[in-house]
Amino acid sequence: MGGGGSERQIVILANQLVLRGRAVALITNNETSMNNDYELHPSVGRHHLGILPGHNLFSTLKSCILTVRALRKTIRYVQPKVILSFITATNVLTLLAALGLGVRVIVSDRSHPAVDESVTLPFRILRRLTYCLSSAVVVQTHSAAKLTVALTGARVVIIPNILRELPKLNVAREQLLLAVGRLAREKGHDVLLNAFSIVTGK
Repeated sequence: MGGGGSERQIVILANQLVLRGRAVALITNNETSMNNDYELHPSVGRHHLGILPGHNLFSTLKSCILTVRALRKTIRYVQPKVILSFITATNVLTLLAALGLGVRVIVSDRSHPAVDESVTLPFRILRRLTYCLSSAVVVQTHSAAKLTVALTGARVVIIPNILRELPKLNVAREQLLLAVGRLAREKGHDVLLNAFSIVTGK
């Protein structure tokens, strides 16, 4: 798995569940290897579908169908009691793959649906149609929850990002404001810059 924010949340959650005595299996798809940028507990079962995304309409449709089939086969093999899915496109495919299997599916959107430009039109439509099939949709803010309910009619739960304990460094601190994230609208760098200009008067 890569080094994104969603991946970090998944690894933290998986590791904590294992430490609490739960059996955890992690299923990934688009990566070209089983390597992880974050340290995953060795007791977490790892399953890799290995189906790459498409580059045009036909290949994307083919990739989605293959992903649903492979995911459904893996779900039957793992036999989970609950499925936790992250990121809109994966959530939609997971809900389709789990149809009729009698498994609870909880999906999580990590970006506000009003500004998440990574979700293509077909998946926006499928989100409206499939999210109501989930046991719950997890979002991070009240604003996202309100819009998700309006868009999908699903049961929505608000859970902010997981906090982790950072190491204490015995070094001199400098007055530094650091923002880390993709240059994408949903990251809100423009909001931060505007707020900073107001605070500093610059």
